[in-house]
Amino acid sequence: MACFLEKLDAACRAALRRDHRPDQAVTALQAALVNFPQDWRIHYRLARALQIVNRPEEARREAETVGRIRELLDPLTLGPKLNAAFSHLDEPAAFQTLANLCARAGLTRLAGVWRAAGTPPTTGTLRGPGLLARALLPCGLQEKQPARPLFP
Repeated sequence: MACFLEKLDAACRAALRRDHRPDQAVTALQAALVNFPQDWRIHYRLARALQIVNRPEEARREAETVGRIRELLDPLTLGPKLNAAFSHLDEPAAFQTLANLCARAGLTRLAGVWRAAGTPPTTGTLRGPGLLARALLPCGLQEKQPARPLFP
């Protein structure tokens, strides 16, 4: 992830400064958000690039997203919430808490998996962590995704 962000940052800086093509930076950053919607640094860079291309309303929304994600991922508040939820996986409310945290961070597929894992079982189905593990496979969360080019 860190290597990807360094390459993305370098490509965006080149598009903004050297090539004077901020629209390319916007496109690359929006593409990166498809794979990393929870990364506040990409949202931050996108907000700056949108401001440069004179799209202030979109830039404001991205800046608000940065604040929301950074607040959510603050270790002083997130750690206790995660510990409480993971220590009560026998309760449906814990799954809902984890789903809500994922949704707020922009991890919508993972949020859906947590919600599904916390729903009462129908006859003969898995529930809880077993369902979660099985549900993660179709999402591709246990496999690495091939990298997409920043500028096609």
